Amino acid sequence: MLAWLSHVYATLLGLRLYEGRRMTLTGVRAALRRDSILLRGGLVPLSVLLASWLAGLSETSAVTLAIVAVVVTIIALEVIAAVVSEATRSELVIDVAFGAVMGLSIFLLKVVLH
Repeated sequence: MLAWLSHVYATLLGLRLYEGRRMTLTGVRAALRRDSILLRGGLVPLSVLLASWLAGLSETSAVTLAIVAVVVTIIALEVIAAVVSEATRSELVIDVAFGAVMGLSIFLLKVVLH
């Protein structure tokens, strides 16, 4: 939730700084709606955490499973985006590799911090 609101704030601040736009209630609502994808993105790991808790897994195992789910989701979404955008085979490889690097970076960050 905090990441979502921070993103909305950064978007609105950027529009005011670089485009000279005023902050309006309509603009705030539009940014909240547009950036709500961040909330939806959290549903995968949250669902895995909830299922892990219901299954009686340890906190460490649940967090690891949630991160693995995020990595798999990122890679899957890259494949879907490449197909939808009618990417060439080489573009597909680049897209999926980029998603894999992003996903594995999340996993490595967990390893380093814990």
